[in-house]
Parts: sequence; structure tokens; C-alpha cells
Amino acid sequence: PADAGRFDQGLSEEMSAVRRAVSLGLRVRTERQLKVRQPLRRAEVVIADTDLRTRVARHGGLVEDELNVHEVEFVDGNQAHARYVVKPNFRRLGPRLGKKMKRAKHVFAELDAVELRTRLAEGGSAVVDFDGEPVQIDSEDVEISVEAEEHFAAAGDSAIVTVLSTELDDSLRDEGFYRELLHRIQNLRKETDIEYTRRIELCIEGSDRAARIVGQHRGHLMSETLCTTLLGPDEVSGSGDSRDFEIDGERVRVVMRLV
Repeated sequence: PADAGRFDQGLSEEMSAVRRAVSLGLRVRTERQLKVRQPLRRAEVVIADTDLRTRVARHGGLVEDELNVHEVEFVDGNQAHARYVVKPNFRRLGPRLGKKMKRAKHVFAELDAVELRTRLAEGGSAVVDFDGEPVQIDSEDVEISVEAEEHFAAAGDSAIVTVLSTELDDSLRDEGFYRELLHRIQNLRKETDIEYTRRIELCIEGSDRAARIVGQHRGHLMSETLCTTLLGPDEVSGSGDSRDFEIDGERVRVVMRLV
């Protein structure tokens, strides 16, 4: 049916935008050396197309999960903590602009950088008005980059910008510590060929901070690792598989044994 075709096309467009937003966010994490298992407070996804932005916002939970952020907001360019900036390539433009070159920086600063980027991406060139004189430019005549405000970082393409809050507080760091610890324990299960349905006992030794974090997440940790008993450091007896890890600069020892 025709309606089904339009629905499929719309959903495909939404999923494509979600993938692009996530890919850009992961690029920011890589550039800023923010591990994927380190939760962040917030992400902003800038989509100029109002209709598409509204539709993609329905998939906000997916973006939150993929980028490991507490919340994501879909906004227009004026609401984000980042913006596109146009910088003219004076070496290429100089011979064509002549005396108008002095005005170039001001003219480009006044342009809608998002619109210019889109026109260059789609058509390969764009016409810019220099005091009433049209000048055609291409992508090599300008550099269009995303600049984020303090405590934020961003990456963008021709239609989408993803902005991440990069400021970490103790609560976020502790959450990152727990996620990394959980990941290490799950890997230890795999390394020791423990069947995925087999129950285990665990002992986790470390600093006061590690003990506090484990205590805060005790129920989730035991559920996720199929742990029936979480022992204290002085309660371990008998044999078991043990590993020493360094997480967030701290030494942690995990002892695991089958029930």
C-alpha cells in the first residue's frame, strides 16, 4: 500500500538521522578520549528540519543508550551549546575578491553557516553576496567547523550536529567506575568459560570508594553477573578465579567461583 511505503520511507529517514547523530557523538567521545562506558550528563542533537527533528525525538531513548548519556534533547541551532563557524580561505579568495577581501571576514561571519554548509554539501558551490556583488564559492574557499561552548564538545555533518556535555562530577565518575567494573567481571566469566546460565559467588576487594560504589549497585551487579552471594574481603575461603584490575587509577581485585 502507498501509505505503508510512505511510513517505511519516513522510518528509514528517522533511523538514518539517529545513526548519524550517534556516529557524531561517538566521534566526539573518541576525540575527547571519553570512554563509552563513562556516562555523560547530556547530549544535544541539532536538526534544522523541524519535522524531522520532531520525528527523530521519538527515538531519544535509543540515542541515550548508544551514547551513554543521561538525557538527550533535540534542538535547533540557536538552542545548542555549539555553533557552526565559517572561516574564509584568504589565499584562494584573495585574487577574486581584490579590495573586497577586507570585508570577507565580516561577510562570512554574518552568513547562516548551517545553510551555507548544506548548500556546499548538496551542490558543491554557493553564491555569496559581497556588497551587492555575487561571488561563487566552493568548499575549498571556506572552512566550516563546529565550535562548542566551554564544557561541551561537538561534531557535525551537513544536516546534524551532536553536542556532548563533557564535564564530569563525582557522581558520573562513580557511575563510570561501576560500569567498567561490571564489564571486567562479565569478561572474566567469558575468559573462564563459565556457562552464561551458571551461578557464581563474587568477592570484590578495593578502596573505600570501590566498596561504596559496589554497595550502591549491589542488586544490579548481582543480577547482571548471576551472583548469588557477594562476599566481603575477609569472607573468602577456598579456591576461585581471581584477577587484579586497575579502574580509574585504582586497584581492584575480583575473586570469582562457581556455586
